Amino acid sequence: MNETLMEEASNALHLAEQTTLRLQSVIRKLQKPDFNTIPEKDSDGTKIKLYTVKEVEKILGISETALWKLRRMNEISYYQRERKILFSENHIQEYLNSIEKKAM
Repeated sequence: MNETLMEEASNALHLAEQTTLRLQSVIRKLQKPDFNTIPEKDSDGTKIKLYTVKEVEKILGISETALWKLRRMNEISYYQRERKILFSENHIQEYLNSIEKKAM
């Protein structure tokens, strides 16, 4: 009888883990920015300057892997056109401001 209960508990735990993984995947997809709409102009009408991954690496002084981790953890916002990742000046400034707040 105890073996049956242990097996049922193990199966329930496995099912819960699978459900958690599926939910985490859905949440990550929902948190991604709307890749199809990259604004051309800012709210004040100025043209938005977009930066590539390589340009942002140089601006922030970090590696491609570090930038990938920041994107993955939703620490820095970005746009994506097909497979190309792009960052606006606002994205970069918001990230720098968040670092400054954390340092205080």
